[in-house]
Amino acid sequence: MDQTIDGNGDINTQITKTLDTLITTDMNTLSDKRLDNPWRGAEAFHFLLLCQHQLNTGDWDAAMKTSTRLTEYESELGLKRV
Repeated sequence: MDQTIDGNGDINTQITKTLDTLITTDMNTLSDKRLDNPWRGAEAFHFLLLCQHQLNTGDWDAAMKTSTRLTEYESELGLKRV
């Protein structure tokens, strides 16, 4: 039995459902930021330590720039640390 996509509506429906499921799964997975970048916590801690070092050495301009960057990591470090 030779089935073609144009000749059988069931195959079109199945393909459409499969693609919708794959797209929805991808969208749900990408919306979770922790899965998107597992190194985000390490980056946050790195910038926190860098900013602390810059403050201790008196590099105020660089510390201000780094602290601005740290605001992107509030969910990883907590609001009080940032």
